[in-house]
Formats: sequence, C-alpha cells, structure tokens
Amino acid sequence: MDTLRVVTETEGVVSEPDVLPELTGYDLIMTPTEVAQVLRLNPEVVTRLIREGKLPGFRVGGAWRVRRSDVQAVMRGEWTPPAID
Repeated sequence: MDTLRVVTETEGVVSEPDVLPELTGYDLIMTPTEVAQVLRLNPEVVTRLIREGKLPGFRVGGAWRVRRSDVQAVMRGEWTPPAID
C-alpha cells in the first residue's frame, strides 16, 4: 500500500512530515554538493564515499545523485553499507 505524504504551506514555508529540519527545502534527489552542505563535508569527500559504497547514491548520466530519504537515513543512523562478500 502506498503512503500519501501531506505537504502543507504556512507563511510561504513548505513543511513535510517526517523530514529532518536540516533537509527541509532540498529536492527529493540531491547532488553531492547539497549532501556535503547538510553533512558538513567536502563535496569531493561525499563523491568518494558514494563511489566506495559508504554512502548511498546512483548515477544519472555521468553525475552522482542521492535520494534525500537516503541522506536522512544516514543522519538517523538507519543506513548501513551493504556487506561485501
């Protein structure tokens, strides 16, 4: 069953349930630079961590992207890198 997310608008600020305040205002798909701003890291470090599988991410064309929900999971400690056999 799909969950419906409610987005409300108050005084020009859009709030989304279950989104950490640090991630409010970011698109659902983030760039490594945006992730770096939130995590307070260098964008090159974020890109390296994605390539190494230490942060979740995917490529669109030649550019890395990260789902905002994945960044939130990392921030909450709910994401762990997959085990390498």
